[in-house]
Amino acid sequence: MTTTRQIAIADAAGNALSITTTINLNFGSRLAAEGGFVLNNALTNFSAAPRAGETIANQMAPRKRPATSMSPTLVFDAAGKPVVVGGSAGGGPIVDYIASSLIEMLANGRTPAEALAAGHVTTAVAGKVQLEKGTRAEALATGLAERGHDVQVVPLLSGLGFLKRTPEGWIGAADPRRDGAAMGLEAP
Repeated sequence: MTTTRQIAIADAAGNALSITTTINLNFGSRLAAEGGFVLNNALTNFSAAPRAGETIANQMAPRKRPATSMSPTLVFDAAGKPVVVGGSAGGGPIVDYIASSLIEMLANGRTPAEALAAGHVTTAVAGKVQLEKGTRAEALATGLAERGHDVQVVPLLSGLGFLKRTPEGWIGAADPRRDGAAMGLEAP
């Protein structure tokens, strides 16, 4: 069980923010700080310890931060106004989840709900093309395998949350694969 969450907010004044938070896997470090905050175990995002004399790009060292795929996202128009706000949970495939959602919303004119419900394709596992089981992405398996790709059809549990500005105002959606909601409030 992962404990990564995505929050996207936009207000009537034109402000927007996107936050992706995590304590990583299985209740993080299983340690709580004062006030009940659970500490993460994201040091697992560093590469495993190198052998003696070996240097690894993502090895643990002082003043380094672990690599992460978390990518809270803001997209602005030419005037500098936010047009899309969001991000995703989901580990290594996060970048693929976000990229495909942005393509669907910005290039293909889809709503956030349509973009987030689309089937996922990811290459986050080295040497594999993973297609989301039970979605239209699964139909790509035969063609990709015929072209020599190592294809896996698997559940891909993203945790997308996106808002998109339209001429009528902001619309949003939460990933149908997880719990979550998109809500709006009328300005006072």
